[in-house]
Amino acid sequence: MNDFNYYAPTKVVFGKGAEQKVGNLIKEQNCKKVLIHYGSGSARRSGLLDRIEAIFDKEGITYVELGGVVPNPRLSLVYEGIALCKKENVDFILAVGGGSVIDSAKAIGYGVANEGDVWDFFDFKHDYLFDEIVTNMPVRGKMTREQLDRLYEKFFRKALTILEKEAVIVMYTGEIGFVKKQLRLHMEFSLLEEYCMQSKAGCYLLIIGVKR
Repeated sequence: MNDFNYYAPTKVVFGKGAEQKVGNLIKEQNCKKVLIHYGSGSARRSGLLDRIEAIFDKEGITYVELGGVVPNPRLSLVYEGIALCKKENVDFILAVGGGSVIDSAKAIGYGVANEGDVWDFFDFKHDYLFDEIVTNMPVRGKMTREQLDRLYEKFFRKALTILEKEAVIVMYTGEIGFVKKQLRLHMEFSLLEEYCMQSKAGCYLLIIGVKR
């Protein structure tokens, strides 16, 4: 195993009823208006969205909402979210949901904070290299094995062109077989750490290093 240092300070508040703390956590950021971003219905049906709205109303936190996120989020909704945030002067985005909602919220944040087309950020149209990639890889959904295989192949091939020497990839995936295939094909990468997060679902957190 190769030695490495990884530093990514993130505050995690975990536990039953943790959403009850959302008002105070957001107030700590001194924001003026929040975008609540969520999926296609489960956040509402579960009552989670209602509880968060009630907390915001009680705490006097101003917010707007945008739902409709689907698995493997759509760029069209991201553009809609960017326009909404700029129109409403949103300065905090709260993702209420799972990985797809989080990914969509991040993309909206990139678009609000940067000039130009947000897709340029994901298409890596810039001159500098990255020292890390943190990604939640898409679920198979309606994709065939061949399509998913090509997706992983394209990801690792692209990563070689945008990562600095000794960079790190932090990847959450439910398709570890496709990852290990690409690691065998691309000797520039090495698997540094492997954590099984959900054994039944086959979900893993992988830390991959660039060793060129």
